[in-house]
Formats: sequence, structure tokens, C-alpha cells
Amino acid sequence: MADFFKLKVADIYKETKDTVVISFEVPDHLKEKFRFKQGQHLTLRKNINGQDIRRNYSLCTSPFDNQWKVAVKTIRQGVFSNYAFNELKKGDELEVMPPHGEFYVECEPESSKNYI
Repeated sequence: MADFFKLKVADIYKETKDTVVISFEVPDHLKEKFRFKQGQHLTLRKNINGQDIRRNYSLCTSPFDNQWKVAVKTIRQGVFSNYAFNELKKGDELEVMPPHGEFYVECEPESSKNYI
């Protein structure tokens, strides 16, 4: 069974007319558990209108930035995306699983690469 941790929303802002970026505050005692590689994602969980809603979002920051951000685009009937866009605010808490996923390339600062 995967573990979820309550994380505080450090910031949330509208990036475009239909997308918000959510930043999470990861406490020091969880930073090692939340260390990530580029290409990994977070699973977010929230009870919305009595439903246990879980959604995966790719981290959209560098692993070297010490920040945890995801971008959420609203979709017409998207339960979580509409909640995030219209109701979620700075200081709220969400349940978050540590980063996971195998879609990444090892980062080697001395071997820089460009990806398109």
C-alpha cells in the first residue's frame, strides 16, 4: 500500500487561462523521501464531494531546485482539475505520494544534453 503524506500548498497561481501551478511545502523530515528525478510524477489525493479522487501530475521543476511543483490544466468534467483551478488556495493541504515513475534519464551535470 502506498503512503500518502499531507503537504501544505506553498503557492498556487494561474499560469495560463486554464492552468494552475501548485507548489508544495515539503518539511525537512520528508525531503529525502520526496527527492525526485526529472520525469517522475506525484499522485495527489483529495476527498471531493464524498469521492476519493487521485490524480497523477508530472513534476515541472528541476530536481536541483529544491521545489516541488505540478501544473494542472482544467478539463471540462475534471473533478480534481476544476477543484484545483477554482477552490484550492495557498495554505490548504493535499495528500501526496512521494515521487515515482520510471520515465527519466539520469542527470549528469558534467554531461549536459538538450531534449526536445
